[in-house]
Amino acid sequence: MNMRRILVLAGLLSFATALEAQEKPPAKDSVVTMAPYRLRLLGVYDDRTGEGVEGADIIDVMNGNSVKTSSTGTALLAFLPEGATLVRIRKLGYELQTMMVSISPEDTLPLTVILKKVTELAAVNVVDSAVRKYSSPKLQLFEQRRLNAAAGEFIPEALVRKEENRGIGEFLRSRLSSAVIRDGRIGQVFMMPSSRCGRGGAPAVYLDGALMSPDTPGGAVNLADIKLTDLAGIEYYANTATAPPQYNGTAKSCGALLLWSRER
Repeated sequence: MNMRRILVLAGLLSFATALEAQEKPPAKDSVVTMAPYRLRLLGVYDDRTGEGVEGADIIDVMNGNSVKTSSTGTALLAFLPEGATLVRIRKLGYELQTMMVSISPEDTLPLTVILKKVTELAAVNVVDSAVRKYSSPKLQLFEQRRLNAAAGEFIPEALVRKEENRGIGEFLRSRLSSAVIRDGRIGQVFMMPSSRCGRGGAPAVYLDGALMSPDTPGGAVNLADIKLTDLAGIEYYANTATAPPQYNGTAKSCGALLLWSRER
């Protein structure tokens, strides 16, 4: 085979390769699809008008990730992790809400949250300089229980702010005389049953009135991810019988720890 023939064959092969490449459809970029249940929808609405609340913060309490509601008052919950998550819904001028949200193949229905407008309280003269005037009805009730307490231990916002750079475990040990705080692995913090419990497990933990789920069924809630800089008040009942009726926890718990978020 002479050199000229070799060059001709090489040229034909190169042309055929180029032609084949042109005839092939362009490769599609790989697209990462998300399971439909991960796109669960949440709608936030005004209790008076029924209209969507735009710009409300939807916050994952444990890791701080958040999104804002759209002009229609809706938001996709794709940013939440798999499983049950404590979510805070916050908008200036409305009562703060906290709720448990599940992201799973069994939980796909849209969620609806009704936010109530808060009204300013009339100014009152108080003797206790630590008393705060709150817009949130939940924090108002916290202050009422604190000032008229027949049972329980209370930590007002002034004291929380004073020591807010401490870890929550260290802080609770120093401020709640009847609380039993145990450190777990990798920085975990658990509240255990007090000596006032005849029976029952770890105290039920509520954040803004929503019952938090323990890491294990019947176990204790890990408090390590809760930051004092987010809290306005803390109240603790060593025995379930002394807690307000709406915070009786579960059949397996004894006592109640109530945590209240700050107004922004």
